[in-house]
Amino acid sequence: MAYFNYTAKDPQGKIIHGSVEAINSYEVSQLLAKDHYIVTTIKEVRPKSEVASSLLLTLQGFLSRIKTQDLLFFYLQLSVMISAGVPIINALEIIQNQVRNAHFKKILGEVALKIRQGRSFSDALSDYPAVFPKILISTARAGEASGELDKVLKNLADFSELMMRMGHDVKAALTYPIFLAVIGTAITIFLIMFVIPGFMDVFARVDVTLPLPTRILGGLSYFLKTQGLKYFPILFGVFISGAVFIHLPFGRNQLDRLKMRLPILGPIVSGICFSRFSHTLSILLTTGVPILLALEITSENIGNIVLMKELEAVSQKVRDGKELSSALVGTHFSYNVIQMVKVGETTGKLGFSLDKVGELYDMNILYQIKRITALIEPTILLFGGAGVGFIMASIILPMFDMLKTLQR
Repeated sequence: MAYFNYTAKDPQGKIIHGSVEAINSYEVSQLLAKDHYIVTTIKEVRPKSEVASSLLLTLQGFLSRIKTQDLLFFYLQLSVMISAGVPIINALEIIQNQVRNAHFKKILGEVALKIRQGRSFSDALSDYPAVFPKILISTARAGEASGELDKVLKNLADFSELMMRMGHDVKAALTYPIFLAVIGTAITIFLIMFVIPGFMDVFARVDVTLPLPTRILGGLSYFLKTQGLKYFPILFGVFISGAVFIHLPFGRNQLDRLKMRLPILGPIVSGICFSRFSHTLSILLTTGVPILLALEITSENIGNIVLMKELEAVSQKVRDGKELSSALVGTHFSYNVIQMVKVGETTGKLGFSLDKVGELYDMNILYQIKRITALIEPTILLFGGAGVGFIMASIILPMFDMLKTLQR
């Protein structure tokens, strides 16, 4: 099989561009002729070498980053149109015409064409793992089998909206404190490097004993002015090394473990992971995805490598015949999660129980974020005020001594 780029006219005379996988150009023309397209050009895409092919795949992966909001609207629109009786191919073409992202538009056209060739919707989506998450592909396959694809897509849309809203709430809560901290730090550095040296020159001309705050600030200012650039490459190297380290498996593992152990932020980080676990597994099980596959997909979407590895071990225990609640014992998953899983197993409503514990964590996370934000803002203002007070004292105290000297 090879990939071909084509240009054609639709029945209304509109020029369209796309690409399709086929055995040869003749098959491409036959596929397009079935839909009454008039082909103008067909060109095979051939990487010149293995290196070029690898670079092409990397570039495709980069371009495949579709916004969560675009996927959310895709789920919602497709769900509504399928429930209204619109054939899935027509629904995909309608959405394709509305999408603004050129890469996403192209992929939707290819998915529609693959379905025309006889492939199922979920099978066509599986050709684009960098664009469509595995949770969509698996739930779509289950929805096709049960005849409830519209309901599955609606549930997935609700889940995606919940995750997106939670992410926005976290960012919104932390934006103002971070802004205050950055601006305060920038102003302090500016004062120390450009304002304080002028005052120190004035004080040096007068025979006064400088108080301790002024000597500390003066020494810091002198160090930054004369030695700061020498240490900049070292700091830059440390920053780059740290960035590389946290992207390595061992470094990522240590970072994720540390994030869960932080005194204040740790419970929030863990809660977000538990919420994602509960909702993801719930939606997969509710749509009929087998539990082993559901656990595999959930582990990939949980967002924490420590919990991901633990879920892989849990999946193996479940494969060996253990109940999920028993397999979760001894992991980082909370007592509440394990108990609700046990309740779900006992009642036969595991998906429902997981969804409820997920909602519990959602509310708890929002409460903790608001509480921490309410504490962070005055704390930053307090430390900022203390820093400004220290700088002002360092400047004003020597001035009083100067006035006393002049009065003598």
